[in-house]
Amino acid sequence: MKDIKLVELELINFKGIRNLFITANGQDIDAFGENASGKTTIADGYNWLLFGKDSRDRTDFSIKTLLKSGEPVHHRDHSVSGAFTVNGKPLALKRVYHEIWTKKKNSPKETFSGHETKYYINGVPSRKREYDLQVMSLVNGDEKLFKLLSSPTCFNEVMPWKDRRSVLLNICGDVSIDTVVKANDELKDLPDIIGDHNIDDFKKIVSEQKKEINSDLKDIEPRIDENQNAKPNLDNYSSEEDLRGLASALQKKIDEIDDHIAQIRSGGEVTELKNEILKIRGEQQEFRNGYQSDLHKKIDSLRVDYYDRKTVIDKQNRRIQEIDEENSRSKAKIDRLKEKAEDLRHEWAAVNAEIFTFSGETVCPTCKQDLPENKVEEARKHAEQHFNLDKAQRLQGIQSSGKETMAEVQRFESEISAKNLEVEQIKADLVKKTAVLEAMKKEADELNTGTSSVLDDPKYQEMESRIAEINAKINDLRNSIDDAIMAETEEKSKLRKSLFDFTAGLKDFEQSRKIDKRIRELEMEERDLTAKFERAEYILHLINLFTETKSSLLEERINEKFKFARFKLFDRQVNGDLTDVCEMTYDGVPFSDLNNAARINVGLDVIDTLSEFYGIHVPIFVDNRESVTNLAETNAQVISLIVSAKDKELRIVNKSEIAEEVI
Repeated sequence: MKDIKLVELELINFKGIRNLFITANGQDIDAFGENASGKTTIADGYNWLLFGKDSRDRTDFSIKTLLKSGEPVHHRDHSVSGAFTVNGKPLALKRVYHEIWTKKKNSPKETFSGHETKYYINGVPSRKREYDLQVMSLVNGDEKLFKLLSSPTCFNEVMPWKDRRSVLLNICGDVSIDTVVKANDELKDLPDIIGDHNIDDFKKIVSEQKKEINSDLKDIEPRIDENQNAKPNLDNYSSEEDLRGLASALQKKIDEIDDHIAQIRSGGEVTELKNEILKIRGEQQEFRNGYQSDLHKKIDSLRVDYYDRKTVIDKQNRRIQEIDEENSRSKAKIDRLKEKAEDLRHEWAAVNAEIFTFSGETVCPTCKQDLPENKVEEARKHAEQHFNLDKAQRLQGIQSSGKETMAEVQRFESEISAKNLEVEQIKADLVKKTAVLEAMKKEADELNTGTSSVLDDPKYQEMESRIAEINAKINDLRNSIDDAIMAETEEKSKLRKSLFDFTAGLKDFEQSRKIDKRIRELEMEERDLTAKFERAEYILHLINLFTETKSSLLEERINEKFKFARFKLFDRQVNGDLTDVCEMTYDGVPFSDLNNAARINVGLDVIDTLSEFYGIHVPIFVDNRESVTNLAETNAQVISLIVSAKDKELRIVNKSEIAEEVI
């Protein structure tokens, strides 16, 4: 346990106090005074000494003593000194707010230019970092904890409720799942249900599943009703079997009519005439196959050779186009490289024109006196050598870049020359190949002009005439059987209409069976979802029961650690769920409704418990102490700030009743 006691506290020119020296000797202190007499200034000075803030945790408050005009009093140091014991070992701290005044050149008066803060540890001047580390070592590295342990109102009135709750749970420690389950026999199956999941995460999972199941359940009834309404009306049909028999009989009659019509249309004489036409068509095909076959072969050979040569010429023309595009890109690169080379020439000239100038330090940075001439000359030579070396290196680098750039220009120009030569060679070859191609085209055109069509041949035309005569005979025969076919077709149409009605009835029976099957599937799904929903509700009931049991155990464990304070860490919502809260009561009265005396005493109770847990006692400042008749006992040193109308000036009393007055 670390025990910090305040032995002495001195405020000099701090806020409205000119000089105040308090001797505490580690004992409790009472500070009496009317309003605005400086009681709160003691707390401000104490906090500023340690953390550079006032008692309201502000860093931008006014430290200086102000005149009635509101202007600060100048040319004074503002300081707070404190003597402490830490487990009996003495420690002295001092913080000084110092004005900085400087005299400008050719001015007889000093000018205010700002402030600086000075720090002392055991009388030794220290850096801010060293000072802060020393203070942090007092408070276990936690400034917020120190303030929590030094003010009875900080925990309940300053700290956010979630932070208060976190501190309380940290004090009592968590309650294991096994402990909670053993406390309520109804929870014995819960560990197996949640498995390796965190209880809160598993609740979120099950709640989401329940929500989805409920949504699906709400959707099933409308879907069942929708299917019921979609079922066709079968009251107009005797049975599916009778309907199927009637449809089969009608289809048989339709098939017989189709056979009869086919017999009419397939008369014997018409078939023979059609066969004769097919024979003539075969003769025509043979005649076409042999017509001018040799001439066509020669033309085809010329065309194949022509297109092969044309493909080669097209490829060469594309190569010329590719070279032109490549040369254009290379010329653009040459232009950019030449611009770069020109920039490098300007840069080389600029660097070459640079002249060394010495701008080094001629005054010692420590003693602020002029350096000896030999030291200055040595520094100047060193700087000049460095300048010349750097300048030579930069010139060499620019020159190397310029050579590389011009080498690139020459490479691209050589590539362009080589490609231009390739273009000239291709164009010369194209002249010869184009002449040969034009001669081949001319020969093929002359052969095509000399060919005649097979359709103009007299023998072929005679075959066409015979086919026309046969078709005329077939038409005459068909006209005589059209009336018979028309009568059969009309009867077939009537039967088809009746068959369509019967088929529609059979489809209604099939659709009804499918819908009944779907309804059974939906009802089975509804039973399955209902079982899952009830299971999810049961699991959530166990989880809520677990949370309720755990909350009771936590509250019981926490409240055992306090004399007066009682805490409520959970609250039941309208829907039955528990939500996190952190509400303090004292004798059944909520903290917000307590009078000031009860708030202070219950705050001291909290400080005692926190001090035991964190292993540290620090001086406690109790403001508005006059409202407390019987202050709760505490193991820490207490500094009470008491409003006393009769004390026009600040009066300090410790256990030995030694008074110090404001000077």
